[in-house]
Amino acid sequence: MTHKPKWCLQDPRGWTVIDTPIGLLEQKILEQAKQSKQKPAAVFDLDGTLFDVSFRTFAIIEDWVKKASPNDFPENIFARLAAIRLEDIGYSVEDSFKKMGFDLNNPQVNEVYKTVNKAWKKRFFDGKTFVIHDKPLPGALSFVRELHNHNIHIVYLSGRSKRSSYEGTLLQLEKAGFPVETTEIMLKEDESLEDHIFKALSLAEITNRYDVIANFENEYLNLATMTHVQSNALHTIVDAPHSNRPTPEEPITVRRITHFSKK
Repeated sequence: MTHKPKWCLQDPRGWTVIDTPIGLLEQKILEQAKQSKQKPAAVFDLDGTLFDVSFRTFAIIEDWVKKASPNDFPENIFARLAAIRLEDIGYSVEDSFKKMGFDLNNPQVNEVYKTVNKAWKKRFFDGKTFVIHDKPLPGALSFVRELHNHNIHIVYLSGRSKRSSYEGTLLQLEKAGFPVETTEIMLKEDESLEDHIFKALSLAEITNRYDVIANFENEYLNLATMTHVQSNALHTIVDAPHSNRPTPEEPITVRRITHFSKK
């Protein structure tokens, strides 16, 4: 089965990206788990991988509109923001403004954008907003539960700050119904570390304790870096909004899914 990726205009140069039905991928993971000589583990990113974060950005912008004074901004710009739809939401506020047809080179638009973006940055990882608004990707809950039920150690690995987001992350997972008992949550202690470096270092630590057989990410750069740590894992990209950071041109093979639902 193949599909046209929605969020990556072109597969990274040199990569082999295999679009894989989630049922087949689950089968391969369970088969590999049976062959593991030590306890198998599966690693999951959170934002954009297990959870759809577009609802979070949408809610933050909506809340900004409700609290802002319309008289402080150009009427046409404010009216367009007030009519924002979930379909207008991209990876970031910048992407969302562009999807709404705004020209960020326009000084008036840019001023509004900077104000909204400031509010977004303050709240996106505040440890509370994602608990309220994020929704699991279709099938994500049952997929993680299935692996957990087959005695595969689950690691939730996210670039969120451990200081500000650990309690919220635990609450979010519990609220959504993801397994938390006998699982692991790994978040950044050093917030200055770039995500792909943090993810690679964390995966190296996990591989000292477990046989990592599967790894799920929505960021191509993160996944590329992690393949060098554990090349035998079923590294899988989730076709969701991502940063479009440049990726290395090298012979990497990864799987790709659009969601976790078998339907």
